[in-house]
Amino acid sequence: MKTNQKNKWEELYKEGGRRGKYPNEDVIRFIQKYFPDREARKNIKILDWGCGTGRHVFYLAKEGFSAYGAEVSVSAVKITNKWLAEEKLKAQVDKINGLVTPYPDHYFDAIIECAVLQHNRRGQIKKIISEMERILKPGGRIFSLCKTKRDSLYKGGARMEKDTYYIKNFVETQTIIHFFDKKELKSQWRQFGDIKIEYTERTINNMARKVSHFIVSVRK
Repeated sequence: MKTNQKNKWEELYKEGGRRGKYPNEDVIRFIQKYFPDREARKNIKILDWGCGTGRHVFYLAKEGFSAYGAEVSVSAVKITNKWLAEEKLKAQVDKINGLVTPYPDHYFDAIIECAVLQHNRRGQIKKIISEMERILKPGGRIFSLCKTKRDSLYKGGARMEKDTYYIKNFVETQTIIHFFDKKELKSQWRQFGDIKIEYTERTINNMARKVSHFIVSVRK
């Protein structure tokens, strides 16, 4: 089965407008843990890879960081920039093709990706992580949030490859989701150091569905 993920996200954001106002709480914990010095933040560059309509770019800019966003959807970039302008906040938001970015080597102090890698095939995930490594400074950190196999959506659609499914009843859009286990995560991030893996779970729809994510933190 072939799907064009970039078109799927463009359709979603073009039709739905801004999605998500508040930052993910685990992103907030990551930022507060590793970048607590508010005076130093203006010189700290942080990229939100797959920024959607800007909730984390907005948060980073408001917290005083040199904030960047990268996104495959033109509509999402426009929505993010409009939101930033309305709040008189500054950030750089770039349209990318999903696998490579326009940034120089060793540019960012940190990169966050909140449930973005999971919407790719295994080969694409490997390429994205390689690009993240290229643009991250030595000693820089990455935050990653991704689906576990304990999630109710696991095996809930057409199988595309190992642990990767095309989910038709996804809450936001029909999309590819790759589901991870701890062994794969350790292998996936093996070129990095200080690998920390946690997980978080909750239920929705009167406990009818389980939502399960790994929380990954690594250092270059």
